[in-house]
Amino acid sequence: NKALKAFTNSKSPEDFIKLKKLRSKTRHLVKIAKTTYWHNFTSNMGTEVNPHLMWNKIRSLQGRRNHNNIHLTLNSSLITDPPTVAQKLGEYFEENSSNKHYNEDFLTNHEHSQKPSASLISHTDTHQPQLNAPITMGELFFALKKCKSKSAGPDNIPYLFIQNFSCNTYQILLNIYNFIWTKNVFPQSWRNSIVIPINKPGKNKFSPEGYRPISLLNTLCKLLEKIVNLRLIWFLEKINYFTPEQCGFRKNKSSYNCLTKINDAIHNSFATNSYLGMISLDVLKAYDTTWKPSIITNLNTVLSYSHMIKFICNFLETRTFQVRVGSTLSKSFSQINGVPQGSTISVTLFLVAINNITKNIEYPVQSTLYADDFNIFCSSKSLATIEAHLQLTVDKLTNWSKHSGFSFSPEKSHCIIFSRKRNHNPISINIGDKLLNNSKTIKILGITFDKKCSWSKHITLLKNAITPRLNIIKILSHSTWGSKT
Repeated sequence: NKALKAFTNSKSPEDFIKLKKLRSKTRHLVKIAKTTYWHNFTSNMGTEVNPHLMWNKIRSLQGRRNHNNIHLTLNSSLITDPPTVAQKLGEYFEENSSNKHYNEDFLTNHEHSQKPSASLISHTDTHQPQLNAPITMGELFFALKKCKSKSAGPDNIPYLFIQNFSCNTYQILLNIYNFIWTKNVFPQSWRNSIVIPINKPGKNKFSPEGYRPISLLNTLCKLLEKIVNLRLIWFLEKINYFTPEQCGFRKNKSSYNCLTKINDAIHNSFATNSYLGMISLDVLKAYDTTWKPSIITNLNTVLSYSHMIKFICNFLETRTFQVRVGSTLSKSFSQINGVPQGSTISVTLFLVAINNITKNIEYPVQSTLYADDFNIFCSSKSLATIEAHLQLTVDKLTNWSKHSGFSFSPEKSHCIIFSRKRNHNPISINIGDKLLNNSKTIKILGITFDKKCSWSKHITLLKNAITPRLNIIKILSHSTWGSKT
């Protein structure tokens, strides 16, 4: 600045040369400082560095910033106050689990099922004694080994704290669990969960509809849930309760089972010069609208009225939640229907609730089911035949939804015709009085299928997704500087 002022006042060649030299020196020093900072920044990234700090640096290289603040736009006004945002999100999540999503006929027909009748299964039937036996120390340790999360729940107790209990403390904890299990009681504080709003990918972050509620439960409750859930899964798999099409969250099954079944069906239709029509059906607010009495009714057909069924009833009964935005907690809201997302046993209970959906599928229509991701497809040389079979199946499923409490979203459900032929007419499938969209591509369990099954669309999307990540790897893997690993 002094050199610039001197030149401005004097306008002499000597002062101008001095100014140019100082500017050149300054640019050189800034360049060296930037290079040094960059080398230090990248060299401090490695396995010995805190993963949280390292990923923060990687996100900064991607141009992504962590915005913990949630802002909503309601009635053309921006809401930034955390207590108000938490309140609005809580009201929206409570509404999602309310009875308004069920039609009046369903509520009238199922009014008596609010208190389902007792099971007719005997306590001494096969596997019932093992299922309802007191919890053992081995089960406690086995479930605890599966607890990997380092974060604490609303009770401020992390799993790491429980994993360092003394032998006497473990015995006390086991006695508490067995008291809850055998006396059929449930702590009131365990019925409340803290809901963290997570923005859905590609959804409007200024609207409550763009957020998914993820429940944080008390750690001690989740540990007991894991123990009970392991027993329940063991029993249901032992008696082959689940439909063979269900591949979600089951041992020795995965999304690959669904994807390979679809891929094989497509190529078999190509081999016979046929069409394959598929409908991807979206279950609207699947977890939030799960009808709780139907879970108990379904389990009553295989469980005796003992500790297991009573624990599940207690777990589902009179649940509440609070929404956390930043450090602000909303007031308590009621979760009238549905199962809490984030709970271990909720997934199994949801699979029980949706299990009989595949009973509506009859040959030549086939289906894949991964939790609530449901697809039906049919192959034929005639599009009219495909359309007739798929429409009949959709009508059966629509009728099933009227009795199960679930409903399908016509806006989010899609049709696609797989064929090597260049030109063909679309099919017309209706859910109720709404026509489903015909698409050229369809995304199933993270894989994008195109109508010719050429994978070009999926590869393009995959390339666009990984290119920025590859660029980051390149700039971090210099031979003389960069990450140490």
